[in-house]
Amino acid sequence: MLQKNVLVHRADRADCGPYPENYEQIIKDAMVTRLFDPYSAQYHFQGSPQNAYYVKPPLLGGGTTYGWGGYVLVNAKNRMGGYVGATNYYYIIRYGQLVHFEDASMVRKP
Repeated sequence: MLQKNVLVHRADRADCGPYPENYEQIIKDAMVTRLFDPYSAQYHFQGSPQNAYYVKPPLLGGGTTYGWGGYVLVNAKNRMGGYVGATNYYYIIRYGQLVHFEDASMVRKP
């Protein structure tokens, strides 16, 4: 069984950096190296990014990262040329950089 390794919160008063107006492009650029066929990818952003932070447990290095977080569904083709089905991802962007990205099933909400 996989452990949910990130605790996600809203961070209304934290320094999350400037709002990432180009958040969609930041995510798409990051997916180029993660997908077999990134040019076939279909993206469905679930709302716009909100102030957020995540806390890693001590076994994974600990620490808190603040930024602008949100969810995106991504569906792309595999090596056989078929779409694999949408996967929901959680991301955090800070100062124009993707600082956290993972399968949303691993995210534990408070």
